[in-house]
Amino acid sequence: MRESFILVIPLFRQSLLLPISTEACDAILSLILTQAATAHLANARDAVGLLTAALVKRPALIALGEKALLATSALSSAACMSTALPGLLASSARVRLATLKALECTQGALCSPLSPQIDSAFLPRVFMLRHDSNPDVCASARRIFDAERATVVAGEFALELVAALKLSDSDMRLFAANAIAELLCLHPTSSRDVISQIFKLFVENAGPSVDSVKYEATTDRGVTARLGVAAALAAIAPAIDGEHLPVIFAFLTSRALCDANADVRGAILVAGSKLIDAHGQRQVGVLLPLFDRVLERNEDTHSYDLVKENVVILMGGAAKFLLQEDSRIAIVMKRLVDALRTPSEIVQRSACRCMAQLVPMAKPMAKDLVADLLSRLLTSEKFGERRGAAFGLSGIIKGMGIASLKLFDIMSQLQTAASDKKDDKQRQGAMLAFECLSDTLGRLFEPYVIHILPLLLAGCGDSVPMVREAADGAARAVMAQLSGQGVKLVLPALMVGLEDRSWRTKAASVELLGAMAYCAPKQLSACLPTVVPTLATVLGDSHSRVREMAREAIQQVTNVIRNPEIKELGPILMEALDAPDMKTSSALDTIMATTFINAVDAPSLALLVPVVARGLKERNSEIRKRSARIVANMCSLVADAKDVSPYLPRLLPGVRATLVDPLPDVRAIAATALGSLVVSLDETQFAELLQQLIENLR
Repeated sequence: MRESFILVIPLFRQSLLLPISTEACDAILSLILTQAATAHLANARDAVGLLTAALVKRPALIALGEKALLATSALSSAACMSTALPGLLASSARVRLATLKALECTQGALCSPLSPQIDSAFLPRVFMLRHDSNPDVCASARRIFDAERATVVAGEFALELVAALKLSDSDMRLFAANAIAELLCLHPTSSRDVISQIFKLFVENAGPSVDSVKYEATTDRGVTARLGVAAALAAIAPAIDGEHLPVIFAFLTSRALCDANADVRGAILVAGSKLIDAHGQRQVGVLLPLFDRVLERNEDTHSYDLVKENVVILMGGAAKFLLQEDSRIAIVMKRLVDALRTPSEIVQRSACRCMAQLVPMAKPMAKDLVADLLSRLLTSEKFGERRGAAFGLSGIIKGMGIASLKLFDIMSQLQTAASDKKDDKQRQGAMLAFECLSDTLGRLFEPYVIHILPLLLAGCGDSVPMVREAADGAARAVMAQLSGQGVKLVLPALMVGLEDRSWRTKAASVELLGAMAYCAPKQLSACLPTVVPTLATVLGDSHSRVREMAREAIQQVTNVIRNPEIKELGPILMEALDAPDMKTSSALDTIMATTFINAVDAPSLALLVPVVARGLKERNSEIRKRSARIVANMCSLVADAKDVSPYLPRLLPGVRATLVDPLPDVRAIAATALGSLVVSLDETQFAELLQQLIENLR
């Protein structure tokens, strides 16, 4: 049997790595597990390699695969475990944990360190996983590393960790970057060599130049490595000495900040900002002249334009370390305002943050800057410039304080622009400003929301597409920042809008109700019990555009559902809301046939309850029975019983009515459903329910 098992391992390997059925894979894993359990496993090295490769490629096999790997590892020598090392770099945290457990198992069985007999990549990879975001993986890696009693060798570890920056999984690149940062903390003198290795990785994986070749993301194979370099530079910022900054920024301004890939440029800009935050206090005198020299170059190339845009942002980050009376602050502010013309959201957001930090040191300039940005926001011919002006305006307001909205008479000017029926750019610019102000100021902007709500409604119903799109973005930003009190203020106003005779106002109100899907989780739970049933009634509106907007609004709610089972049921529940007379029964059948293994969240309840509540009102006893059973099961799936409380007024009457159904089994299930709902009741509701039940008995 041992010899025959050796012969079938290659066949097993091919089978597990091919897209065969899960049942066939489980059969193979069970056979390996049986062999290991009887201690008759031959060629453990190949078996460990086979299991690890299968789990890396097919993480869904983890349940049985982990058991097989642990059993096999218990019979393996340290040398055999070198074939398990690819599992340490798996994208799945469960696979990484299974591999570490297997290594711990072998380590414990041998009662001696693995490192002298295993691959040189072993210790660096375990060192890297000590920074895993999964606490179980992190803890297991620390136990293994401590048990090895190994010395962290800068050169050997750096080679492996820098190579890990090329991994396709962004989380793994981040773990490697954080491990490199720890390595430099332990070995500060190796910083120069490690930084050189990081830059070498970037150069070896450089994409085509933006000046010579039309960039195509699909053919750029080095993007992940360059993103890994950006992550490493951001992670090592606090760990390195400031003396390395001139070399680093010389490389960034010559190579990285003009990368053809926008994501890479954005990540490098973030890394540069973190380096400045960590060392700007002491190095501002070195950095500003360096940035000045870059900006003074007279080059007419696209790559230089990209570098210049990003260097201005870095200069703004460094300038916050200057003294208030320094004349260079005014120069930097003007350059930041110019950078806002760049049609890149990353650049504009970064400029906004820098301006918020610098404007308190340049208060005399604020009034002129606000006037310039308002003019650009409302009159510029280019959309990118108008959006950049909106970001700049919000940055100045954040830096000067919320009172500056009144000081510079900004809100009245924006409200006038939003009401301008003749100029599309004015209306769009005002909506862009509302979005950026809400996004940048957060809940500080909430007192103004109720005043701009009619303008948002008008914008969402505007006849010009670009104004509608801007209003939609503003609505999402505003709703995302609302507090519980803000929701209470906004919701009634939107409900009034649904009763308006104008279909455009109705459609706009529906759109803003849908935007409430972007509220914070707590506020979302509070508003959805009202929002979704209201939207469901609008699905029957006489105007086709209003009905269409209601469907889109409910779809927005569906998009924020975290429960995978309800998310999959979304289209069916939508049909039941749209055509309750014809689709409720089939929707209930589908819900009953679904196996729920995840907690039901607030958006899930908002979509599920109206369908179930409708089923409880049906005359057919079988439909009421299914609805009651769903209520009973639903209550046991919610993470917190209080999440059901807002839906009790819709569910309790139907469940109480089903308690007196002529059929005994229907009454029994209704009683179970009522018992589940009672958990969500407070004392006042419970007393009222008890009185109603007593009256039913009479």
